[in-house]
Amino acid sequence: MRKFYLFMAAVFCAATTFTGCSDDDGGNDGSGGNGQGAGNGGSGVVVLAKKVAKVSVLNDEGEVSETYLFNYDQEGRVSKIINQYGPGGGYQEEKTFSYGDNKITITEDDEESVITLKDGKAVSYTEKDGNYEDTYSFTYSGNYLYQVENVEKHLSNGNWSVDYESKTTYNVKNGNLSSVKNVWKEEEEEAETATGFFQYGNVANNANIDLGFICYDMDASELHVLCVLGARYQNLPASMSSRDGGWTYDVNYSYVVDKDNYVTKITMVSVEAGEGKSYRETAVYEIVYAEN
Repeated sequence: MRKFYLFMAAVFCAATTFTGCSDDDGGNDGSGGNGQGAGNGGSGVVVLAKKVAKVSVLNDEGEVSETYLFNYDQEGRVSKIINQYGPGGGYQEEKTFSYGDNKITITEDDEESVITLKDGKAVSYTEKDGNYEDTYSFTYSGNYLYQVENVEKHLSNGNWSVDYESKTTYNVKNGNLSSVKNVWKEEEEEAETATGFFQYGNVANNANIDLGFICYDMDASELHVLCVLGARYQNLPASMSSRDGGWTYDVNYSYVVDKDNYVTKITMVSVEAGEGKSYRETAVYEIVYAEN
């Protein structure tokens, strides 16, 4: 069940980032094809000027457990993401992003992953790590992401074996994600299905990177930060609820917004319950913006 919730942010964003989002609310024509992405084309979101410089993740004791630092190139695109974690931030991982014609290359520890673009939108994304490969393919309905197919496999004795595969379908209404249906299968297990439903308030999704990568907590989250998944959703969610067999999973989101309408803090309270058990978690994200 946990795999579904980690995937629900699956192409929106949560640990890495690609490029800055456009504030052009015209049609999603994807002009350029150089990795700038289609931005928020057609969504009507007005993106604010300051860029996200740091996102700090706080644990239940209010201590910083992880920090994400964002660097940008001269065109305002994400060029590097530094993830610091562990005691005193003693451990560090870096991802760098380079932009070419219709592709973005992500480098981490001498391993390269490639996002292939068409008309400014991601159509495929492949991550490789030694003998493991993780591939995503994306389809769209109008300006918005419609479906993601994911296959995870490994190479053993010259043969590829599939470890995990899924198909996630996104339903958008009034410029926001209304529901997500995920069908997934792990190795020799039976296929499972879960659907999540979202409710919204009036908090605008207006940062230079799509803060949905935090709220949806998905795999391949870099794609959301890079804004290459079509039009961004207009608002950040107020709640999400999901049912998977006898289990329930509910998340409530609250936000701190400053006087200039920048989101500076996101608090997520999640409750997972089933089989007579209940688990409650609180995650807090503090967001710092760079002055222009």
